[in-house]
Parts: sequence; C-alpha cells; structure tokens
Amino acid sequence: MKKRGYEIFEFKFKDIFSKEVISIYARTQDTAEVILDYYNECNDARYERKFFGFKKKVFVDIEPETYELQQKDTAEQELIFRKQILKRR
Repeated sequence: MKKRGYEIFEFKFKDIFSKEVISIYARTQDTAEVILDYYNECNDARYERKFFGFKKKVFVDIEPETYELQQKDTAEQELIFRKQILKRR
C-alpha cells in the first residue's frame, strides 16, 4: 500500500503589484502568515491573501513542522539579504 504522506495546507498569496503568486505550506493559516510577514518586510512586493484558491489540502513527504521551519528559515535569510542591500544604498 502506498503511503500518502503528511497532511498540510497550501496557502497562496499574491503580490498586489506584479500579480506574482507564492505558496506557503503550513498546518495553520497563522503559521503561514508569520512566514509571509518575512516576505513582506523590507520588500517592494506586498503579498496578500489570494481571493480564489487561497487554501488547499496537500500531502508532503516530510514532517509538516520541518517543512514550516525550512520555509521560515528561507524567508529569514531572504529578509537578511534585503536588509543588507538597503544598507548599501
């Protein structure tokens, strides 16, 4: 029997200027919004909740907590990079 993996939600957010869509995978909407705050800070893009297709249940192979932490770490690293660029200006 095939293992389905771990249940998690995909939350989609859209940049209000460029219409770029990003997906954040989290167990709760609150967690997804915490990760999103890193993307919105010191950024020209402003991501907001997508009106249609905002939340979708998906299955992943790694533990949801690990997946959330990886996304948070990536967002933090990108924020640090953006802040360094702003300091150089």
